[in-house]
Amino acid sequence: FGFKQDDQIILFFGPLSSPRGADVLIRAMSKIRKKIPSAKLILLARKSLKDSTDRKLENAARKQPAIQLLSGVIEQDILIQYLGLTDVVALPFRFWPYTECPLTILESMAMEKPVITTYAGSLPEIVKDGETGILVPPGNADALSQAIIRILSHEVLSVKVGRTARKYVEEFHDWNHITRLTLNVFQKVVDDSGCG
Repeated sequence: FGFKQDDQIILFFGPLSSPRGADVLIRAMSKIRKKIPSAKLILLARKSLKDSTDRKLENAARKQPAIQLLSGVIEQDILIQYLGLTDVVALPFRFWPYTECPLTILESMAMEKPVITTYAGSLPEIVKDGETGILVPPGNADALSQAIIRILSHEVLSVKVGRTARKYVEEFHDWNHITRLTLNVFQKVVDDSGCG
């Protein structure tokens, strides 16, 4: 992918938009690079018919040499490769209006990556600050840069958060586990009704 071995990779993936906090992350990069000059940001800017990409954000990203922007449809195998080489995933949502967790968060956690996100919507129900990820206030580039610097500077914390995140996903979001729980509920209903 053209990175050096000592580069520390930050990954953002999803629509490149202000509601997703891409602008906050782009602004935070200059502060991150002052403390960690080897930090690089990859923006996997997914596009679909319903997603719009902010051209100002694209231009701001392209002006910074430490940011690599890939836009378009990102195939799953490409995403997995990028997640594999990533040191930290930053998904600084300004808001999340849904009750379910964004798949980007769960995919990152499943890959044992420390995730930095915000207190927006239901995200704190999934990402426990300091345990399964790091939470920062929405729209706060200073807090975001400090959290990313903290994770990139402390390998033990990074590994611990990533492993705990993976265990959480395995326990609560693994489809085999969810299927077993659902079948147990159905079996209990059948047993209690005397129909079995």
